[in-house]
Amino acid sequence: MPPGLPADHQARDGFDDQSIAVPREAGSVWFRVWVPGDRFVAAATFAAGDQTVQCDGIDVEAIYRRQGIATALYELASSIFAAPVIPSATQTSDAKAFWGDRSEIRT
Repeated sequence: MPPGLPADHQARDGFDDQSIAVPREAGSVWFRVWVPGDRFVAAATFAAGDQTVQCDGIDVEAIYRRQGIATALYELASSIFAAPVIPSATQTSDAKAFWGDRSEIRT
């Protein structure tokens, strides 16, 4: 989602960057991952500030966890914005486990 999109733009119907809690001055991106048969795998929202990207939210279905899906989405967000993804200030226990000792993810 490009920054500055008009409030009434139709893209906001499903992907409203005004709901994002992390800095988003440089834009935002939503990912939805499905496998054949319409089985949901993961969803994630990332937003870019001036020089870094943060994850606003990510959910990987339990049976698909620990297979590199979240890491691939973080790397893809880093690639799209050409900036490192850094941990968000507020994290779930799963996010804390995911980040561990890392301070950033970049491609």
